Amino acid sequence: MPSIRKHGAYITDAVLDKMTRSREFADNLLHRLQSKRHKTAAMREYIDELSPKARYCDTILRCQNAIQVSIIAKDYGMSAVAFNRLLHNLKIQYRVGDTWVLYQRFADKGYTKSRTYYTASGDGIVHTYWTQRGRFFLYETLKALGILPLIESCQG
Repeated sequence: MPSIRKHGAYITDAVLDKMTRSREFADNLLHRLQSKRHKTAAMREYIDELSPKARYCDTILRCQNAIQVSIIAKDYGMSAVAFNRLLHNLKIQYRVGDTWVLYQRFADKGYTKSRTYYTASGDGIVHTYWTQRGRFFLYETLKALGILPLIESCQG
């Protein structure tokens, strides 16, 4: 540490001997150090750019509320009917009566919540809502298939 404070660098005796004996070695070492510095600066810029997005994503994924499929569908420029059909064709969900439920391989991931509503006649109606975790799962799944939300597919 004293050497770094005094000279701005720490170089072992062996490396210093090589540097004084070989101009090529010294140039190569300096080039590698400079390259590392540029990569570190570029990485710092990239981290600075992604940090707000990561914080936003973490915040959204921690949300406890769930949303209707129609809201997610609109992100993709689809109706809820078309979006549900797409998810069915992708073997993500299937219909039980009037309710969409997830196939078992997705059922325990926390992607959906169900809510029961009672009609004036006393019948119960079950609706499936997507959690933010589920919304992110849909985003990643659809993105892998080249299906992007409108906000991303319109950017160029």
